[in-house]
Amino acid sequence: MTVNTDSGSCRRAGIVYVATKLDRYVEEAFLSADSAKERCPALPITLFTDRLDHPLCATDRFDTVAPAPDVTGISLAWPEGKLRRLLGLRNTPYEYTLHLDADTRVVTYQLMPLFDLLDEFDVAMVETAIDDSACRAQYGRRMFNAGFILYKRNKLVWEWLAEWAAIAERNFRWADKDPLPRVASLRHVPSERVRRNLLTMDQTSLVEILSPEINKFGLKLKILDSSWIYRGSMLSENNREKPRIVHVEREDPMLRQSDLQSALKKIELRKYGQVVAS
Repeated sequence: MTVNTDSGSCRRAGIVYVATKLDRYVEEAFLSADSAKERCPALPITLFTDRLDHPLCATDRFDTVAPAPDVTGISLAWPEGKLRRLLGLRNTPYEYTLHLDADTRVVTYQLMPLFDLLDEFDVAMVETAIDDSACRAQYGRRMFNAGFILYKRNKLVWEWLAEWAAIAERNFRWADKDPLPRVASLRHVPSERVRRNLLTMDQTSLVEILSPEINKFGLKLKILDSSWIYRGSMLSENNREKPRIVHVEREDPMLRQSDLQSALKKIELRKYGQVVAS
């Protein structure tokens, strides 16, 4: 598929965010969506959330806002949000989907050609680096970054996403059990404290069925370079290309509010037809 940038032709492709539990995650998704719309204004964006009344949901940065899937019985808040995200991936309205974590920013104008990869491949992901992923450092083996998932709608992909969510749900439910249940994929991790922590991470469940070394479903997989979800790796092989999508930390609420006010001001200026400097 060649994805053009006019509004009538790109509806087959779009970006999906899932933001639940806290207003701050909706704010982060808005800022990420704003960065994408600044560079690809015709690319549709969908947000799944449990905060449907949040004022940012009514902005033009989201073309569609829909309820996030419900989850019950997960005692830990962080894994519950992760599971809702995984369950939301199959609710995408697009044939070709780019799912991004909320705490990302698009900094490339070459986002549209990315979707052309799905003419040939089922899924495209980025491998984590040993120095940019706590999960990989603790797990000790190669894995993908779950904050960037480019995928097409087909039976094989849907089976993969369903199993990923099922394994993640099992892990999340086991993470606070005492004694800690045995998980075959974590046998090589000696520390029970580390194993328990790994069970709360969706990358741990993903690596059981898809990694640079494992492909249980036989997906047509494209491994992209780290510029597509750059997390600050200092390794030379991860700095050969300029970042295209970056992971950001906005723990300081004042910094996040400053970003929000700047983005909202640009939206207001556009509304009245004024030129907005990038």
